[in-house]
Amino acid sequence: MRTRAQASRDAALRRLTRVNRSLAAAAVVGVGVLTDIIAQTPVHHSHATYASVASAPGAGSTARSPAPARQHTRPQIQTNGGGSSTGSSSGSSSAVVSAPAPAPQPAPAPVVAVSGGS
Repeated sequence: MRTRAQASRDAALRRLTRVNRSLAAAAVVGVGVLTDIIAQTPVHHSHATYASVASAPGAGSTARSPAPARQHTRPQIQTNGGGSSTGSSSGSSSAVVSAPAPAPQPAPAPVVAVSGGS
């Protein structure tokens, strides 16, 4: 015959087994939910999101600032108008093409300080 202490111990072990099973099932469900949420997020970050992360408090000097938005520009062709001219007319028109803007320089790489070690 089992004593009261043994019966109490067995009941507590059964309860602990059920709680452990419930926690394991909750962990599996939680991982599944997080996987679905991550799978539905967009692949590319917007500049506004990146800028808000970079300017967050405690971001420090290791956070990179977002790259400026690049605008594609076409060279402007300026022609001297075909209206009346007061000078001699040679019959040829000259076209002036403006040079494209220089490419922006890349940002310097952040310096990572390593401490300790031997």
